[in-house]
Amino acid sequence: MKRFIKIICLAFAVLLVASIPLSAANSYQTYTYSIDGTPLDSPDAYTPILTVDSAYMGLKEPISDPRDLEVDEDLNVYIADAKNNRIVCLDRYYKARTDISSDGKNFGYISEFVNEYGVKDKLSTPYGVFITDDKIVNGEHVEGLIYVCDTGKNRIVIFEKDGSFVRILDRPTSNLFEEGSIYKPVALAVDQYDRMYVVSSTTYQGIIVMTSDGVFTG
Repeated sequence: MKRFIKIICLAFAVLLVASIPLSAANSYQTYTYSIDGTPLDSPDAYTPILTVDSAYMGLKEPISDPRDLEVDEDLNVYIADAKNNRIVCLDRYYKARTDISSDGKNFGYISEFVNEYGVKDKLSTPYGVFITDDKIVNGEHVEGLIYVCDTGKNRIVIFEKDGSFVRILDRPTSNLFEEGSIYKPVALAVDQYDRMYVVSSTTYQGIIVMTSDGVFTG
């Protein structure tokens, strides 16, 4: 009788283990450190739900050296793909966008454009990207913009959300910059008043603040 009870208990234990969801065992193990630096297991800080790679995005040329990522108010995703000299534009489902810009180009990425002088131009090693939201100004609807730190060419390039070129902002001028100093923007943010806050990897004085026209203010 005792042997029969043991067999029943063992079978119940096997069924119980088999019923545990596999996802719980497959989550990434996270850890912290004790006061003496010993790694200690900790509750999972996050649980991955999706892995997105270039194949999932539907890109013919895989992303290489991604430097920055931004999401707009419509949940479109923008990735600064430095080595490929482009901004990759994805929809809310992380697929390369297939709509067409006003100049007839596929909006899956931003790379080449015609500048204000009517000359063909292109991005070079973009490190940063920032998207501003649409807003109402004096009762009129103003669409947001795409700001790109075109690091390889020491400038900021601004585009409309359909990928159309708007303008280029070169190195700001100020007596605070040392003579011969190099301006190399790698990240930026824009506030609700269109003031830009730019991080230059070669500027040690601090974050550069500029107006929407690229005029240095501090």
